Amino acid sequence: MTDKLPPDMFRSDGSEKSAKGYLGPVINARDGKTMTEFTIGVQIDGEEINIPSMVPTLSSKEVEILQNSLPGEKIPESIQRKAKTHALMRMEQGKNIFYQDGEELEEMPEDYREGGRVRLI
Repeated sequence: MTDKLPPDMFRSDGSEKSAKGYLGPVINARDGKTMTEFTIGVQIDGEEINIPSMVPTLSSKEVEILQNSLPGEKIPESIQRKAKTHALMRMEQGKNIFYQDGEELEEMPEDYREGGRVRLI
């Protein structure tokens, strides 16, 4: 049985957010809340789509900018561009735009999922 999640652990469509995200949990310097996605709206095929802005291609400076931002504030174009490129790549791969908990295990060889094997030399 899981504990009831706080409202900010759900996206606007009602789906549950990851507690990890692509970059791990980041504490927002302004409100003290944990961020894993920092959702923004971008145009894809003429439609506004919500996507995570906290993606693996961000520089440490860009992560710091997000860490000092609040929802609704203007996000730099460089971050929006990287987030959109990442979302499009995930769509092309048939994956969810948002990080899904445990997905890194799916890409790992079977032998490593349960701790793997180590060869001592």
